[in-house]
Amino acid sequence: MGRCNSYGLRLQRNQENNRAKARPSTSQTIMKTTCLALGLLLLTVFHSYATPLGLQAAPETCCFSFLKMRVPYNKIVSIQKTHIGCPLPGFVVKTVQRKLICFQSSERWVQKAFNLLK
Repeated sequence: MGRCNSYGLRLQRNQENNRAKARPSTSQTIMKTTCLALGLLLLTVFHSYATPLGLQAAPETCCFSFLKMRVPYNKIVSIQKTHIGCPLPGFVVKTVQRKLICFQSSERWVQKAFNLLK
């Protein structure tokens, strides 16, 4: 029995010595914790700026049908291009009567009016 006890004690002493050697110092632990916290902070900041297009603010006005008629220039109050997130490109024309009318972006007269009213 004496051999087993002394052998077991030697094993425990060796294990304790190995654990003491493997433990990082307090300054290493603080440095690792600081680096980890800083890394997580930077990851959070960069992630918050990387917003997919689908999660951005929804467009105010999108056109789903277009008129073919022409509006006289003196009846136009403003013209805006539709938002890039809209499925169809076009122009939204606001008239003197406060009506919003959609026109295709390929209409030359609308493009000319848009450039004139910029």
